[in-house]
Amino acid sequence: MEYKTLYREGTFSETFEKSKFIGHAKPVSSKEEALEYLKGIREKYKDATHNVPAIITGHTMEYQWSSEDGEPQGTAGAPVLRMMKEEGLTNLIVVVTRYFGGIKLGPGGLIRAYLAVAKGAIEDSKIASVSLREKATVKLEYKYFHKLAALSFLTDEGGNPLFITGDAKYEEEVIVPLTYNPENRGKIQNILGDLTQGAFEVLSLEKEEVKEMSGKY
Repeated sequence: MEYKTLYREGTFSETFEKSKFIGHAKPVSSKEEALEYLKGIREKYKDATHNVPAIITGHTMEYQWSSEDGEPQGTAGAPVLRMMKEEGLTNLIVVVTRYFGGIKLGPGGLIRAYLAVAKGAIEDSKIASVSLREKATVKLEYKYFHKLAALSFLTDEGGNPLFITGDAKYEEEVIVPLTYNPENRGKIQNILGDLTQGAFEVLSLEKEEVKEMSGKY
């Protein structure tokens, strides 16, 4: 399973008709982390006219929230949130701060300004793809280990390796880590069962996320 998020925290600022806009974008792991970050931004810019947030979290975008923070309905947080969804981004927060400069921008001008600064902050953060992986540490006899290593050519439906074998420990039996897509767990259990006639033991099972910067932005 994969999703897109931000590679790092980023910032961007621009002035529109004397109003200064400052954007912050940050990858987060939960709604609670995002709200804590928002609290810090509001404290840092407590003298600002508006601090407009947009948040999406969850591997399948389960939590989505934005606020206009006093701007006219649909002109600030809502369009930024919509843009984040259209980009397929999750596990991030974007906050755009505005210092009013005395000239009204109108609904269209506000939308363009908030979107421009939010996109600028996201571009500074860089887009990253995150792959969800499982890592199982398995114990099996030597005679089965060599047969397992010979199956490293197997691929899943997407053409990716079905599993990757890590550095093995050679004790009374072989202890070997296998890394794979969680969706392939059943297939790998069947392979191990058939290969060893059930004579293998899973010592540990953990999940990990692999983040890589993508080409966009």
